[in-house]
Amino acid sequence: MTKSGLTLGDLIVQMGFISRRQLEEATEDLTQSTEEERYGRLLVGLNLITEPQLREVLSLMRELDAEDKGKRASAVQRLADSNTTHVINFATRVRKKAAAASIRAQENRRETGDRFPAITPSMLGSEEG
Repeated sequence: MTKSGLTLGDLIVQMGFISRRQLEEATEDLTQSTEEERYGRLLVGLNLITEPQLREVLSLMRELDAEDKGKRASAVQRLADSNTTHVINFATRVRKKAAAASIRAQENRRETGDRFPAITPSMLGSEEG
């Protein structure tokens, strides 16, 4: 809110970007959404997560808060499965990088006659030569 008492919404309407009715509808939607949903929308807007990912997380949150023990247990299992998948994917990426590094090391040994090559800035990822 400005010192003159105008809100962001008031200014947007006065500048003709949207109508007062559109502002009221948006405000109603905002007051009906939870803090988690607004935070999720921010993350989607920043392209940090996708809309389907947000829907999945919000659904999981509702299930974790459910009165029904079966729904809560199912949600906990979904979360555990998701974590397991994340760990497996991470381990796979690490294995691939390690294999690539091993191949590069073998190639370096062949090129240098099994001597340790001098460490160069390019080996360290530096742009300097």
